[in-house]
Amino acid sequence: MGDIKDDLKAIGILVEYLGRPRIAVLLEDEDIRGTIEDQFVSLGFPLVDFKTIEKNTEKDKLKAVLEGDENLAKEIALRNGAEVFVIGSSKVTEGDYRGKKVYEVAIRAKVVESSTGNIISSKVLTKKLPFDEMKAKVESAKEIANLLSDEILKNWKGSPRVVYLKVYNAGNKVKNIKAEISGKVRGVRSVNLKEIRKNYAVFEIITNSTVQEVFDDISELDGFEALRFEGSEIEVRYLRKKGKP
Repeated sequence: MGDIKDDLKAIGILVEYLGRPRIAVLLEDEDIRGTIEDQFVSLGFPLVDFKTIEKNTEKDKLKAVLEGDENLAKEIALRNGAEVFVIGSSKVTEGDYRGKKVYEVAIRAKVVESSTGNIISSKVLTKKLPFDEMKAKVESAKEIANLLSDEILKNWKGSPRVVYLKVYNAGNKVKNIKAEISGKVRGVRSVNLKEIRKNYAVFEIITNSTVQEVFDDISELDGFEALRFEGSEIEVRYLRKKGKP
């Protein structure tokens, strides 16, 4: 009976994590950051904890990230296995109301997808609480974590995959090719030019679709001759469309 309960508990944990991206919190204030981390964990999100990131990151780079360098944050999040990261700023101001201390906590935070740089959620929270600065921080951090969590669950599309597309005869049609792939192939989230040579160009496609699905969709596009695919790589030939030079 105990083994069955353990199995059910394990299944419950697995189900709880499905649909939730692995998250890193990259905010400077230690108290606010730690509370947001704890709140995400309590909501069922897998976490890349800050201590791990701190251990794996050069001090100057980490300092820049905590000061808001989003491009560097993206790089560090990917390196540490975080599918999304929280970045932003916070400020605590002490005030007085009828002789009692009041603490105003202002937090700006957004959730960014590590692989694409797309913003999943962005929130601003300002909260005033009396007497206790730490309590004001904790309550504010929990509230903004809950707000961000709701939008992550609503907008997160699952872990994307990378497909490399080698296009022969791309010539000076790189922009056309990117537009065709972005607009007409299912599940594509971004298309980036990685390499261009005399006879071909290589594109990196971030997509929710399988390689087979991407290959099939490109096969149906006017102006493309699908050649082969293997692993995460697809090869096609770009053809001049009828009536165009």
